[in-house]
Parts: sequence; structure tokens; C-alpha cells
Amino acid sequence: MMTKLHRLICSVALVAGVACADVLEDKIQELIGPQSYTQNKNFINSIFANQSRFYLSNGALNVGAVVYALKNNGLLLLKFPSPMELSVTFKSKTSVPALSYTMNALLSSMGYSYFMLSQASKVDGLSSISYSLVTEHALDPIVLLQELEKRGFVLQDMGRKAVNDWSYTIQVRDIRLFNARAINASESLSLREVSGQYWLSIPKGGGSLKIIANAKWIPRIVGYDTNLQIVQTIIEQSPRAEFSVRLDSASAFVMITDAENPGAIKQIEVGFKP
Repeated sequence: MMTKLHRLICSVALVAGVACADVLEDKIQELIGPQSYTQNKNFINSIFANQSRFYLSNGALNVGAVVYALKNNGLLLLKFPSPMELSVTFKSKTSVPALSYTMNALLSSMGYSYFMLSQASKVDGLSSISYSLVTEHALDPIVLLQELEKRGFVLQDMGRKAVNDWSYTIQVRDIRLFNARAINASESLSLREVSGQYWLSIPKGGGSLKIIANAKWIPRIVGYDTNLQIVQTIIEQSPRAEFSVRLDSASAFVMITDAENPGAIKQIEVGFKP
């Protein structure tokens, strides 16, 4: 005879299984639309037969795994019948500057040249930015996930209101700027940049930078913390061929340019000491 404890365990497992199935089913329907879900129900049941593959160890839905499965099986339709306006929103518990800087660079790396920031806000620690762009297809989620990981973010959730209206909730692990050159203790770098804007990633705790440019260089140096919030700004008023600065201990990234004409410094020498 089944004991009360055994019956309780079985009941909890059954309820949990149904709840997990509902969460997964709801997310699939949201991402591909109710009509596509109904038309491909048997195929979907086959793909997601082993539901445990689509959950993390903490019990949360692994949205990335769900997206991969849908895309690789031809169920996540991203191409539009004709060019139309695409709305994409990114949310993350980081600063608005860090989120917008990362997403601007990410969209550019994905081949989007023309996009407009339509909204930016931060409420209760959650930053949100929305973009509007005219295109023939929605963002490829596989490429998006890969580019996010390169920049120190991971996908938490992905939503679809319409074929041309998507949202992404992402989590920061360790923000990495693609164009920031890492400089280590007691190291010197020779850098060339046509734009005349140089980004460095520096060790924790700050240190001193010695910068050599040219006789016409008017230094502008900005220090940013790990969330790309400005913690230090230094702007000189007259040309300096050589300049040394002690960085704020909260600085994680440093931007070096010319205060009046960034294009004036095509090459610089930088040395760092803790």
C-alpha cells in the first residue's frame, strides 16, 4: 500500500511536471505564435520530448536552449513578407550607458547600419532601451546570443509581441568592450586608431597612465567604472605632447582622445603602472 509520504512525493512531482510543461509550452507559443504552434504540435512534442534538457539546474527555463531548438528545426520564422519596421527592446540590471553602448556595438556587428534609439529608461535598477529599424527580418537569435556572450552578457528571457516586436532580458556577467585594448601592470602599448579615440581596459584598483601623442594633442581622458558610468574626466586646455594621469580606483575602462579634434592623434604610446 502506498504510504502518505509516497503519495505526497508523487503528487508534488506530478504538479511540478505539469507546471514545467506549461512554462515551456507557453514560451514556445509566445516565440512562434499560436497558429504555428497548433499547426506543428506533433513536431514540437517530438523536439521537446525530453523537457529536462530545456531547464537550468535552478529550475528556470533555459530560453537559449529553447530558441536554438526552434531555430534549428525551422520553427522560428524571422523573415518578413516585405521590409517593415522592427522594434527591439533590451532590458538588464546595469546602467543605461552600459546597455546602450553594448547594444549599439552589437547591432552594428550584426550588420545593421541604420537604427534609432526610441526609448531609454531605468526603473528600480532595471535599465530598458528600445530600438526601431526598418529591415526584412527580425534579429537572428543565435547570432545575438553569441554576440552577447562575447560582450559579457547572457540571455535570461526572450519575448515576442508580434512578428516585428521582440524583447530581450539579459544578465551582466562581466562587461567587455570589444574595442578596448587590455593593458597590464608595467606594460607599454603602441596604438593606432584612425578615429583618434582609444579605449583601454585596465586592472582593478586603478593606476597611472603615461600617454605620448604629438605636440598638438590636447588631452581628454575619461575613466569609466564596470557599468560605464563616468568616474573621472580630465580635459586640458592647451596642447601637451606627453601627459600623465592617476586614474580613479573605480576605473575599469579609459577613453583617450583629443579635446578638440580626435582625428589629430592617429597614434599614441601608452604606459601603465599600478
